[in-house]
Amino acid sequence: MANGGAFRHQPRPPSTGTPIADSRPSPNSTPSGPTTMQNRSHAVMAQRVEPVESADDFPTPPWATRALFEHVLGDKAALSSQTCLEPACGAGHMAKVLEEYFGEVHASDAFDYSYGKVRDFLTRPYPANAFHWVITNPPFRLAEAFILRASNVAQRGVAILARTVILESVGRYERIFRDMAPTKFAPFVERVPMLKGRLDPKATTATAYAWLVWEKGNRTGPQLIWIPPCRKRLERQSDYPDPRTSPTFDDSPLASSQPKPTASGDEGRAAEMAAGGFAGAPGGE
Repeated sequence: MANGGAFRHQPRPPSTGTPIADSRPSPNSTPSGPTTMQNRSHAVMAQRVEPVESADDFPTPPWATRALFEHVLGDKAALSSQTCLEPACGAGHMAKVLEEYFGEVHASDAFDYSYGKVRDFLTRPYPANAFHWVITNPPFRLAEAFILRASNVAQRGVAILARTVILESVGRYERIFRDMAPTKFAPFVERVPMLKGRLDPKATTATAYAWLVWEKGNRTGPQLIWIPPCRKRLERQSDYPDPRTSPTFDDSPLASSQPKPTASGDEGRAAEMAAGGFAGAPGGE
């Protein structure tokens, strides 16, 4: 298979990953001590910091992974013959969705979640161009190292789900974005609730998330793509492990294959704008 080009970037810094050892805490362990109230303001939630020894296990709601394919990446049909690596798979909530689109998915994590291989992506690197795509939601404190490592492992592209504040660091700009800007930056207009160690369809959050995509061979420069409201359309009952606490969803095939109702007048124009559908301009899908 031909290489789709190479990312341009600064030399990679030393890995900040922590080798696996028996003394490491389990992914679901919690620190002991007095209970404190959580400040849920946007500023504080956007700056959430996990301890260095933490597994930083904040599962990705499956609908947020489907949004990458339904609203950001193009040519979904081509993915069925391609491979994908999810190197921070946790319990597999993202990897299972990737299997809906890719012909072959490999999943691994530095911690043992009884899903995928136990392999630290930063201390046990994969060969160059080992997979067509690397797609993951890495621990935020390791996001920079994951991006740089993934740029070497991926043959076609890299997609990283991260808090939008990832763009705000001078250091990250100098080490990554100045010379290796993402080809697509796709923020969610809806909130994507992520809780430590579990999925909860009733959860809320003050934190904003976005998909950052690097496509090898794409020389068009960064493209901003708003991910329109899509949770109701992409969420499924089977996404949640405990149906007793989950709302009722439609598990039918994605509505993208179903005709959408038409709108007229101001409602129609507002709907087009919300979906990025300006006349003569590319939409979000």
